[in-house]
Amino acid sequence: FTVATGSLELAPVVLKAVGGTLMLTSAPSGAAVSVNGKASGLVTPARISLAPGSYSVTVRKDGREATEKIEIRNDIVTRRIVIE
Repeated sequence: FTVATGSLELAPVVLKAVGGTLMLTSAPSGAAVSVNGKASGLVTPARISLAPGSYSVTVRKDGREATEKIEIRNDIVTRRIVIE
């Protein structure tokens, strides 16, 4: 076989991080967010980047809390957690 001489133009490659985004809101808003028991430092509404997997997400406000299991894939997940 023969290899041509000269310049070779390659198409640009865009690397995309593997993971998803959780768009989290709560009722009431302004709740502190924890993911798998660790404080995130965020309050709702929040945008959280996470690797694919299953997470326990807790929101806390005024001494009350609510927790939900949330599955993250390589896309955007929108969730509203109501604190009762």
